[in-house]
Amino acid sequence: MKPEPPAPTLDGIFEVLERYHQRATFGGVAKLLGRDPQSLFQGYTRTPRASWVVNKSTGVPTGTKKEDYPPELLE
Repeated sequence: MKPEPPAPTLDGIFEVLERYHQRATFGGVAKLLGRDPQSLFQGYTRTPRASWVVNKSTGVPTGTKKEDYPPELLE
């Protein structure tokens, strides 16, 4: 019997997005975690690492100052 892979976590998703300089939408990350996009960051401190999760319409993070974006975010 093959063991179940570990459940994804928000920190784990940030790690992968940051490593590959890949943005993902709030909706996509929320769906992966089985959560509501509106409350995805509830209780989580916004960090530059969290900037890889972006608004679908604008392509940039919501609630993060531009000067706090990782330099590679807009590549």
